[in-house]
Amino acid sequence: MGSLLQLLLSRGGAFLVFALLEVMSLYLVANFNSSQQAVAAETWSLYSNRIMQRYDGLVRYVNLNDRIRQLEEENARLLGQLPNATYSDSLRVDSIQDDVLRQRFVYLAANIINKSPQGPRNTFVIDRGHIHGVEKNQGVVSDQGVVGIVIQVAAQHSRVMSAWHQDFRLSAGIRNKDVYGSLVWEGDDTRFMNLTAIPEFAAVSPGDTIETTGYSNIFPSGIALGVVERINIRPGDNNYNLPIRLFSNIFSLHHAYVVRDLKKKDLDQLDESAEDNN
Repeated sequence: MGSLLQLLLSRGGAFLVFALLEVMSLYLVANFNSSQQAVAAETWSLYSNRIMQRYDGLVRYVNLNDRIRQLEEENARLLGQLPNATYSDSLRVDSIQDDVLRQRFVYLAANIINKSPQGPRNTFVIDRGHIHGVEKNQGVVSDQGVVGIVIQVAAQHSRVMSAWHQDFRLSAGIRNKDVYGSLVWEGDDTRFMNLTAIPEFAAVSPGDTIETTGYSNIFPSGIALGVVERINIRPGDNNYNLPIRLFSNIFSLHHAYVVRDLKKKDLDQLDESAEDNN
């Protein structure tokens, strides 16, 4: 060890002595010369501020994922406070009206971590599963509209049939007009879906907003999906086949919200009773 230290000093000793003398000289000049002291203080302040700014930026970047998660959870909470996430439990007795708004839909923030190759049966995987309260047949939405339905659930992850899947069907209607049909993707352009079973006598115009009806018991009503691109009537059919330009984009999906219907079990019992009676 002594020989190694001696070797280092012998080879770099001159440089070390020079560096030490240089630092001492700068220190003496800065401390015993008022003008140089001011320059040194200004220089130190400038570079220390830059260092602190870069350090602060690095800390914010490291904490970015936590911040994103906080914002997603806040968005989920706010979605649960929208009017279409509640229902009115009203009771009228004689002239007394008792109105109570009760929660029906709650939201769970999730990240899309995997997507299937582009094709007619598009699916994606989210980082939420059984342990987070996700169940099969729950809806999945984004800030741009409906994006799919949960079809498989594991402990920590779930697979979602996307809206751009040949088997996807959604009850949708025209905003402020009492008509509705079925929204489907026909496997072509991902910018468009088709709203079918709209009767020819319905007053429909290009630019009308299409939204969820809530009849599927999967999604709340009033979620905007897109606008009518043009009016089509297929030969031999008395119904419109309306191309809908979607608000959502399959390629830009990175975050989503799982929709949980708090009345699902009650409604499922009615469906089971109807099947038994048939």
